[in-house]
Amino acid sequence: MTVPMTITSLLRGLAFTTVCVATMAGAATEPPAETGRAPTTEERRAIEFQLTEAGYAAAGDVTLVGSRWSLKASVVATGARFTLELSNLDFAILSRRAAP
Repeated sequence: MTVPMTITSLLRGLAFTTVCVATMAGAATEPPAETGRAPTTEERRAIEFQLTEAGYAAAGDVTLVGSRWSLKASVVATGARFTLELSNLDFAILSRRAAP
């Protein structure tokens, strides 16, 4: 009689996992409420930390565009300028283009 209990427990665990993953996926893809805004002080610190870790010396204007942070005139140590897009969730660099 332990087999039906094991299957039932397995199904309950699977259902719970499915609900958790679906909830997390919904939260991760939820669009930001205030597109076009500047970062808060905490967000700005996190962005600057991420840029420093990636080798950038400075960041210019930072604006939330859709679900990404857009940075104009990010400078690397060599003086090259780039336009970057960062994730609004973990501030990871998603794209980099040479700035005009």
